Amino acid sequence: MKIELMNESHLENIIEIDYLVFERDGPRTLSNLKGLRKGDPEGCFVLLEDEVLVGYSFAKTMGQEGFLGPVGLHPSFHSQGWGQKLIKHSLDYLKSQCKVIGLEVRPDMGDNIGLYHKLGFHSSFPSLILEVPEKFQSQKETSQLDADEPKLINNYDVELYSEMSAERKELFLNRIEVWTIQELEGLSFKNDLELINDGGGDIIIISQKNEPLGFLAYYPMVFIHLWGPLNPQLIKKKF
Repeated sequence: MKIELMNESHLENIIEIDYLVFERDGPRTLSNLKGLRKGDPEGCFVLLEDEVLVGYSFAKTMGQEGFLGPVGLHPSFHSQGWGQKLIKHSLDYLKSQCKVIGLEVRPDMGDNIGLYHKLGFHSSFPSLILEVPEKFQSQKETSQLDADEPKLINNYDVELYSEMSAERKELFLNRIEVWTIQELEGLSFKNDLELINDGGGDIIIISQKNEPLGFLAYYPMVFIHLWGPLNPQLIKKKF
């Protein structure tokens, strides 16, 4: 049994194991896994038994914070310690890159919660996940903001990243990088935002006088969810 760095040739087998382990309504898509891996290729690993893939783990870094992503192990290898070794391998990578490591576990998965506690994690804040209806895709195509004139809402400019010029994209990415690192304890979203743009998603950016104050991102390749932060300085002003 050995642990190796994940590559694209492993993804088809990961789909099968993931579907078997998590009993999903439907299997993950190949584009979904490509998006997960592309977020941080150096942090994704596979467990092989005689060159046959039997487990996987995804991880990613966001500045000084790291996140342990989906982890799966074929049921035939449960209770042998291999799942824990696979997770520790990902954690070693994250510890070498980050100051804080987090993950999300569903509350109904008690066995997993216990394992992560043994590995040094502790329970923190509950998450609220808002799923975007599939019809959002078609609505998005017919509701593009004007690229030349940002939409003005309550004296704030609201723009779609996909409609910006290349120069404006670079300007906003760099300025978002500055305030997230400074105000969100080292968090960096730059890689994620570039990935979203390349993967067919989009980003709504709110700004004032060309200073980005927050964003809302939509990325169908990894999950059909909306997410994004506001600058804490803006929150203090009760926006």
